[in-house]
Amino acid sequence: MAKYVIGDIHGCGEEFARLLDELAFNPSKDELYLAGDLIGRGTSPQLVFDLAIKHQAQAVLGNYDLHFLACLHGARQAIPSDNFEQILNLDAKKRNYYGSWLQEQGFVREEDGFYLVHASLDPSWSAEQITTYGKELSTYFASWQTSDFMHFFSNKRFIDGLKEFDYTQESSLRHLYECLFIFTVCRYRKLTTVDESSILFPQSLTALSQEVGLENLNNYPWSVLVKDFQRSFFDIDVGMKGEPICMPEQRLYPWFEFARMLDEQTRLNPELVKDNPNLQYQGFTKPVYFGHWSRLNGHELVPGIICTDTSCVYGDRLTAYQLSESAVNMQDLATLKQLAQPVATVYKDK
Repeated sequence: MAKYVIGDIHGCGEEFARLLDELAFNPSKDELYLAGDLIGRGTSPQLVFDLAIKHQAQAVLGNYDLHFLACLHGARQAIPSDNFEQILNLDAKKRNYYGSWLQEQGFVREEDGFYLVHASLDPSWSAEQITTYGKELSTYFASWQTSDFMHFFSNKRFIDGLKEFDYTQESSLRHLYECLFIFTVCRYRKLTTVDESSILFPQSLTALSQEVGLENLNNYPWSVLVKDFQRSFFDIDVGMKGEPICMPEQRLYPWFEFARMLDEQTRLNPELVKDNPNLQYQGFTKPVYFGHWSRLNGHELVPGIICTDTSCVYGDRLTAYQLSESAVNMQDLATLKQLAQPVATVYKDK
């Protein structure tokens, strides 16, 4: 028996089929995990779905998967480069079959030997919080009907949901947007002061405190990312998509460089990080596999942080990694390095 994870397939069905052959994958004894963005841009989305279902794949949802589901429910309009037509033009029963299967996949997979998420996890979350937030969002999302997709995705981005959020609504709604950002979109994070406009708080925390009252903010669990609304916090950045560069002067870091951020900012801006409950580094108790960021190819990442997106849809390759079947010692650097090595690769048909 073996457990494998494959990165962003993006509708590259033929390459997916060849990679499964390369692995000699047998669903009667092996397990298959997919890191999200199963379809979108590639020209064979139906083949991807058929292979994933046939091989009993366990996937996590990516931003393109959410976009597809929003289009399926009429909440967004697909564009030609999405290449969703092959699914959207099927009869209602068949396209809804694929949509229902995808919607039930959830956002975080967790076994003894790994976490799997599409984009990121928050390094300040405890193991218990990762489990709780992943399960809560996955269960809630799986129950959505067309009206929910229309409400949340109707020509809107997650950032728009945060901008429109007023603090008379249920806090669980804000938790939803924050977790969707972390699990499906996030690449970079920025250490942000209370006076700066941000993704999480567009009007700045100072302005928000004046608007809704500091007591209201601090005494109610409005956020899963901010505990103290009078202190700096690790915001989400949506503009950076390139190479994984740490920019201490701008306080901007790849999401997995949290420990480095704390070290550098303790020297540069100690007043922002010292004794700050928003910046309590937990670390991860098991390796984190993710996709979403093909520009990480060729870069040595933090040990135990493993990017599976090798940019097949953009002309490169599709890659599989073997997952640990038991708990991993996160201090065992040799094992972590081995886990980050692909076990099978196929190249994009030109």
